[in-house]
Amino acid sequence: MKRYEKVIATALVTVLFAMCCPMPCQGANQRTRKTYDQKLRPHCWQMKEKFYMKNRCEGFVTISTKNQVILQQTGLDTSHPAAAVIKETCNPALESESPATRRVNRQLVRYLHQQTNKYICFDRKGRVRAVSGSRVRRRGKLCMFVENRINPSYHIIRSYHNPSWHLGFNRKRVVAVRGSHDMAATARRGFATNIHSCEGQFHSGRHAPVNLPNQFSGIFDQIQQLKTDIAVPEAVVSKSAAVAQQLTVDQLPQPPAQINSKDLSELNGNPKISKAHLEALRLQQIWLGKKRAYRIRHFKHKRPRLSRRQKILAKKIGK
Repeated sequence: MKRYEKVIATALVTVLFAMCCPMPCQGANQRTRKTYDQKLRPHCWQMKEKFYMKNRCEGFVTISTKNQVILQQTGLDTSHPAAAVIKETCNPALESESPATRRVNRQLVRYLHQQTNKYICFDRKGRVRAVSGSRVRRRGKLCMFVENRINPSYHIIRSYHNPSWHLGFNRKRVVAVRGSHDMAATARRGFATNIHSCEGQFHSGRHAPVNLPNQFSGIFDQIQQLKTDIAVPEAVVSKSAAVAQQLTVDQLPQPPAQINSKDLSELNGNPKISKAHLEALRLQQIWLGKKRAYRIRHFKHKRPRLSRRQKILAKKIGK
């Protein structure tokens, strides 16, 4: 048998073998993959109460407008809407797990940020990400955590996907929060978190939003009572009262077009004219006496600016 005949024979045998069992092999792989996906599908339930996650160093865990998981150090408190987190308890219920492992897995938690409706998850490289609800099912174990208590007040958050990964933040790498003057620390990778420092330790408590009108109702009532008790004056009796009511000079009684100094002296002794009217007449005499309003060069230099003619004369006298 020649060389090319051997190649043809080998090709024919391969084709015949592929034609004999194409569908059974493919169907077996599809059934195995479908069953495996069903095993990894978790069963999660949301808790009725909302919580906040406070770091032992400083700040609250939140998700920014850029969809970044951050530790905001300023601007948040235990009742702020951006600090509210919904906890979901999960139980994967894998068939391969033992009863003891299933009891431990009942403590699995998923964290859903209420304001952005995003979940806190790890990616396969250990980076902390904010994931939407439609993608959290595909992430599976990457979005599940275990809370291990280290003392009565604080606990660490361990990843269910990789037990050596922990949630933590780098307080030395601080960035500004978009749209505000607050500062926030960025998240570390799961394998780089030191659980023995305050960066990887958290305290969780019940989130109770504050109703401002109910909390400060007494202050608002007093302000409203003060507004009603203040009486508005009926008439303007002086210049200060006119300024208080933001009246212009045009609203005051207008003086005659031309007034002599003799008439002004007679008006001084007339008790029927008001003080505001008398002061307006005096200001009119001062404005008429000034032919040109001088400009002030600077508020520190009170000397008026010289005209061009005065400058030329000053130069000639100086020469």
